[in-house]
Amino acid sequence: MRIHVENTVQKITLKIEGKFIFGKLALVESSFRNLLDQEACQLLEIDMQLVRHFDSSALGMLLHLREKAHSLGKTVQLSNPSQYVAQALKNANFDKIFAIAW
Repeated sequence: MRIHVENTVQKITLKIEGKFIFGKLALVESSFRNLLDQEACQLLEIDMQLVRHFDSSALGMLLHLREKAHSLGKTVQLSNPSQYVAQALKNANFDKIFAIAW
């Protein structure tokens, strides 16, 4: 899994590529933690277009990230989910919890 970061004035985009799974959560969490600490960042976008596989621990990580962001007054948005990821998000009712940009 790779994470590409794009940083603009008020929005940071994390483009996740590959398998978003339990074994990679430490990498994801450290990336998120560092980015959420940036005061100017009000929106953290997670671009999931290139995610090939996704497990339940990734869903848990997204929820944890959302809670942390909200406690800091920031917003998390999921974007560009592949068809596979979009179906997993819908099955878990994440489309009711997160803003998702299709």
